[in-house]
Amino acid sequence: MAEAIAGVTYSLTEKGTVSLSDSPDTIAGQLKQQKLKRESLKRSIDNTEQSINKVRTLMGENLQKPENEVTLQAVLKMEKSLENDRDEHVRTQTTISVLEQLQAERK
Repeated sequence: MAEAIAGVTYSLTEKGTVSLSDSPDTIAGQLKQQKLKRESLKRSIDNTEQSINKVRTLMGENLQKPENEVTLQAVLKMEKSLENDRDEHVRTQTTISVLEQLQAERK
């Protein structure tokens, strides 16, 4: 995130020195990478939502029965993963917005 906000990329060498780059190509590369990440997260969110909905539809009230504890725990784990992916999607979209603004300012 710091790289996106500053509009630079940095790397740390074995000797402890820092190398910075703030070229438009670097911003464009970061922007492309973040957009790919956003699309991947979106697919993951969609797939997880579909899986959860299918299990809940198939199991209905039976999902709460003690003999289905393993299935219930799997659904709860998927819901937690879904929540994490949604949070990461928001962070990624924020990064994209910042990068797009930086890119526009440099043109």
